Amino acid sequence: MKRFFGLILLFSISLAQASEFQKVGTTAGQFLKVEPGARAIGMGASFSALANDASALYWNPAGIAQLHSIQGTFTHTRWIADIYNGFAGIVFPVEENSSAGLSVQYQMMDDMEQTTINMPKGTGIFFGAEDIAIGVSYARALTNYLKFGITGKYIYQKIWNESATGMAVDLGLLLDTGVHGIRFAMVMTNFGTDMKMDGRDLIRGYDQNDESIMNPDTEVKLSTEAWPLPTNLRVSIAADILGKNEAFMNNDKNRLTVIMDLMHPNDSR
Repeated sequence: MKRFFGLILLFSISLAQASEFQKVGTTAGQFLKVEPGARAIGMGASFSALANDASALYWNPAGIAQLHSIQGTFTHTRWIADIYNGFAGIVFPVEENSSAGLSVQYQMMDDMEQTTINMPKGTGIFFGAEDIAIGVSYARALTNYLKFGITGKYIYQKIWNESATGMAVDLGLLLDTGVHGIRFAMVMTNFGTDMKMDGRDLIRGYDQNDESIMNPDTEVKLSTEAWPLPTNLRVSIAADILGKNEAFMNNDKNRLTVIMDLMHPNDSR
């Protein structure tokens, strides 16, 4: 009997592990998850409740409502395997309580030579790959404490002669309680359409009857699957432990902020 229950327990654990991994690697547009901004990355990518510079275009569009002058940001990284990615954005005030912004996120690679089974050293034909997302943002202070922001994105991915396009939105809320610098944020990113690769390289010749030499090849097109975007729900809370004004401990020369982000992506365990 103990052995029987042991087998049931082992089977249950296996199912739980399988369900955890079933969504890993099931989304398109992975470059959208490459996080920009030296300050935000230096804080362990917990930044949504602060988001008080131009990189808020990525982290929380509601944050740009705090900016009352023109600000810009640019990040370019030479990544692994000759891949490079970057993010650029500019924010400008529209009215006293609202701001707008433009952003571009990209990931590219140098051209690579095609190889085949018969020509493993290269065919002399080169191909490339690129990803790009263009965003337009708007944010407004609804009250002295609550700010709302939205970003609309056009997303484009290409490898060789195949490409896919998609549309998405980012939605953000930022609540500044005014008490000890405590701020709350809720952000949903990359909520949008599925992406499906299409292009001329999917066209192939197909012999409906390979036993006959009389019939010509039929032109067919390979079918590709559509994949969702990497949607992510992020909840963030920050508090000023040390600093000016509303901090727990007043200090004019130093500042200590504690922040925590909770994330729920659709392509993870």
